[in-house]
Amino acid sequence: MFSFFFFLMIRRPPRSTLSSSSAASDVYKRQLTNNMDFVDPVSIAVGIGVGLLLSMLISSSGKSHVNPGIDKAAPKVATMVKAQEIEGEKAVYCRCWRSKTFPLCDGSHNAYNKETGDNVGPLIVSK
Repeated sequence: MFSFFFFLMIRRPPRSTLSSSSAASDVYKRQLTNNMDFVDPVSIAVGIGVGLLLSMLISSSGKSHVNPGIDKAAPKVATMVKAQEIEGEKAVYCRCWRSKTFPLCDGSHNAYNKETGDNVGPLIVSK
């Protein structure tokens, strides 16, 4: 019970009259008049956090696919090649999904890297 009244006493602004004024009441009056000059850092942090969260939700709502159009009817695109089937010393396989000769690499990743800023390259298998 005492703590409730103590809380009310603390929360009450300091009183002043025309004849007498206390330093605490002057500080309180300045806080009331200058409240627009101060921006709460917690409010700024919460605002930035909410903005980032919303931007992540909006940008992730449109799902992008890595495969732009190679064998889209299949549930999974998997290519199996035996080592004996590799002609020559090495085989170069596409990892960017842009090759016209998929699964073999035709260098399409170079244009894709320039366009997107990515650094994808081929898978090179040697005997």
